[in-house]
Amino acid sequence: MRRYGLEAQAGAALTGNALALLSLVGRWDEAERLSDEVLGANIPDAQARHVHLARAKLELARGRLAVARIHLDRAYPPEVLDQTHQLLTAELHSTEAELALEGGHLDDARRWAAKALDNLSPAEHGRIVIQLCRLGLQIEADIAERNLSLKTPDALGEPHREFLAGTLAAATASAGPDVRAHQATAAAEYRRSLLTSDPKAWAAAAAAWEALHRKPDEAYCQLRRAEAELDVARSRRAAAGPLRRAYRVALELGADSLLRRAVDLARRSRIALETPAPDPRAEPATRARHTAAPGNGLGITRREFDVLRELANGSSNREIADQLFISTRTVAVHVFNLLTKLGVSRRGQAAAAATRLGLIDE
Repeated sequence: MRRYGLEAQAGAALTGNALALLSLVGRWDEAERLSDEVLGANIPDAQARHVHLARAKLELARGRLAVARIHLDRAYPPEVLDQTHQLLTAELHSTEAELALEGGHLDDARRWAAKALDNLSPAEHGRIVIQLCRLGLQIEADIAERNLSLKTPDALGEPHREFLAGTLAAATASAGPDVRAHQATAAAEYRRSLLTSDPKAWAAAAAAWEALHRKPDEAYCQLRRAEAELDVARSRRAAAGPLRRAYRVALELGADSLLRRAVDLARRSRIALETPAPDPRAEPATRARHTAAPGNGLGITRREFDVLRELANGSSNREIADQLFISTRTVAVHVFNLLTKLGVSRRGQAAAAATRLGLIDE
């Protein structure tokens, strides 16, 4: 806390704002350390709730949904939410919507997003309303894509989408660069909700966030741009650049869910992501195994086999890194690649699948 010049007992609300700002620009490790220090200072519950809410959003961005749930629960006040908690209610409900969205519970996400907008005036709370409309349109776009794949009709889709578009247009806020970036992203989400995702719209949104040094938002838009280039323009060449940018940023930040989606899109579209450079301390033979493929039919590289064998032994990422003379971040990339290639979501499942397929000894 001394680093930021705040007193734990009196400045928790300000600390929550500081955490939010650090999270927005991708300084997640700093935000996590700051929140740990504040929450460990035995501050009053009323003040700690600001920090828990900011931490919940951080954990959501990192893809740690169970931890986000714990912090979000602790952010709720003990009394019943009413008009005196108008802005807090909107923020809590929007975070519930994000949590449901990340967990794949799209109908719950839609319901929470609608509740977040309740009783907020587009004229009085313009900036907040614009952000909530962006989130709502993202949810509607995900629902539209889900329903298309399932061939399921959705009577609520068009009314929700048009309500959000109209509310977004009615929202008044100072035309700052962050507002314009949210509006550009919302416009791109609106096109995606119509199942006509526009690469140019996503490129404009990504550029707006890049100018603000908002790496998490930029990476998200770059990933959507890559999807649009593949779905609409059918261009792997045009998709490769934004996809690799999204992958690098997600890797840098430790954004697990975004990283997983980037790796999955690269696999499905057969776009090569940059391979992390071999560790110069490794032996030449070890470095050579980094890129050689063993012809297993799953595209698993020899270096990924090395990681898979250690993973099957129950080793942590740190232990694997020490054993193979590579960084823990590089190990994380290999683990994500392995989970994707083996079609599983957990480390133990990866080891079991590899054993079942005869890739490693039992």
